[in-house]
Amino acid sequence: RIVNNSYVNRIIKDAYHTYLAVDKYPIVVINILVDPTIVDVNIHPTKQDIKFGKMETLEELLFSLIRDKLMNINNMFTKLVIVKNMFLMII
Repeated sequence: RIVNNSYVNRIIKDAYHTYLAVDKYPIVVINILVDPTIVDVNIHPTKQDIKFGKMETLEELLFSLIRDKLMNINNMFTKLVIVKNMFLMII
């Protein structure tokens, strides 16, 4: 299901920092497989806001994964993506 976590959103935005134009936001789809015992879904009645345990580990993994993927994209594609408002799939 689609969920939101403001801390994860900040990590994503920080990882894209040098790749984004001012007032633009990345579009990212991430599938995070995690032990259900370290996820709290009782933050909001709709269950869309969640809280992760071990955020430091998630931050390191997520930031480095996004940065590595962005650094390995050739320059022409990166420029094209920026012009197209950062529609980028991280695989």
